[in-house]
Amino acid sequence: MKKLTRRHLAASVAKATGLSQTAADNMTAFVFEHMTLVLAKALKKNDHAVLILRNFGSFRVHTPSTPFGWDFRAGAPLAGPPRRRLTFRASRYFKDLLQDY
Repeated sequence: MKKLTRRHLAASVAKATGLSQTAADNMTAFVFEHMTLVLAKALKKNDHAVLILRNFGSFRVHTPSTPFGWDFRAGAPLAGPPRRRLTFRASRYFKDLLQDY
């Protein structure tokens, strides 16, 4: 399985738009940095943040129930720290596009 990195995306953007490789790399870095900042700002407001990119998919941050353990010395249940998970769900359009290749 071949990995698709930000450099591959930048090269594709440079080829499609005629920009230099450096300009395309800066542009893709900016886009990903901005997406990260949007998710981080939404997380500060609440625990469930969603970033939807039309015809591509959605990134969701959710907090599953806290994991429980057992404290053997005290003989009582022990709650673990809450964790956040980032999930991606591809849109129907994107899934159909992938089926063609």
